[in-house]
Amino acid sequence: MDWYSIRPARCSVRTSFASFAACQLSQEVWWSIAQFERELASQRTKEGLAAAQKRGKRLGRPPSLSLDELNEARLRHKNGASLVSLAKHYGMHA
Repeated sequence: MDWYSIRPARCSVRTSFASFAACQLSQEVWWSIAQFERELASQRTKEGLAAAQKRGKRLGRPPSLSLDELNEARLRHKNGASLVSLAKHYGMHA
């Protein structure tokens, strides 16, 4: 069954009280299922990231500078170069 193709009915105040209450109940059930699915997706994502990190994968953006460039930039900054000039030299935003 394709769960994404099923849409809950919209509740209208023009319906009788009994059918409005049933409609509200069905909407609450759908919203609960949707929240449950979001929580499962979040949990699976966190587990996947933890497993990747455990395997030694580096998470996040790749570094903008190599280790040699980073060490060179640190040395230049230590010797008085401004951060703005270093950012321009390495093509980064200051």
